[in-house]
Amino acid sequence: MAERAIPDATAIQRQFEAQFAADPNVVGIGLGANAAADGPAISVLVAEPPAAGALPERFGGLEVVVIVVGQIQPH
Repeated sequence: MAERAIPDATAIQRQFEAQFAADPNVVGIGLGANAAADGPAISVLVAEPPAAGALPERFGGLEVVVIVVGQIQPH
C-alpha cells in the first residue's frame, strides 16, 4: 500500500462519515483493507443488512465494505 494512501483514505473516510454517519443503521465507520487486500477500503459497521442502494459500493475511489454487526450496546 502506498505511503500516501492512508492520509488520502482518511480524508475520504471523513467525507463518507459526513454523508452517511447519521443513518441510524450505521453503527461505525473506519478504514480497513479492500477485498484484494492491496489497498484501503471504507469499513461500515451496520446493525442490519442495508437496503439495496442505501450505501454505495465505492466512495471517493475506495471500496466500501459493509459488515453486519448487530446493535451495539454499552456495558
